Amino acid sequence: MPTALQQTKPAGLRERKKLRTRQDLLKVAEQLFSENEFADVTVEQIVELANVSQKTFFNYFQNKSQFLSEFIMDWLLTIGFWSFEDSPIVDCRSAIVPTDVSQTIEWIIGHRRIWKMAMQHTDFFDYIYKLDEGSDEFDPALHAAVRAHRQKRVELAQSQGLVRSDISAAEVCRLYDALRIDSVRRWLYLSDASATPEKLHELVSVCINALIQGIEVRE
Repeated sequence: MPTALQQTKPAGLRERKKLRTRQDLLKVAEQLFSENEFADVTVEQIVELANVSQKTFFNYFQNKSQFLSEFIMDWLLTIGFWSFEDSPIVDCRSAIVPTDVSQTIEWIIGHRRIWKMAMQHTDFFDYIYKLDEGSDEFDPALHAAVRAHRQKRVELAQSQGLVRSDISAAEVCRLYDALRIDSVRRWLYLSDASATPEKLHELVSVCINALIQGIEVRE
């Protein structure tokens, strides 16, 4: 079953065709989930708009919930939520926090409705923990794509004396992922009146600052 990760890999003609079909389905997802409640979206609607058969749909997705989860995951990879940061490492923060983190937050703010839907109807927000446990629900290769680059940056920062070395780089990355996902989840639970853009920026900032204070090397 093709995953969001596979879009980043070189592919032959057959694989490119599969990826195009998958992308056609995911384009339909944005339209349907933006305009309808989750319960009102059917597989029949999805395949009709994508002009594919139900058999084709189930070749890519087990059910509607996974379809929505994969749609969110595809979005995150597209906007660089797990950025392959190449900026210089000058301190603890620059080793782990992407320079474009504010842009990512703004993207989440602009898609609050679909994020709430994912929280209510899928297991998407548990993906970090399921990856750590080796769950079959997520491609193991995705785990490496999510954290490998950042983990190398943290290891380099540790060798430079910028990040505490008594905590493994892998654990630092797990903490970072868990804290930022928790920040988004807390924001989604707020009422629409309270869930302002400023509030999400605040929640993310507090979590990141707490992590940095805990892992940076103090003189």
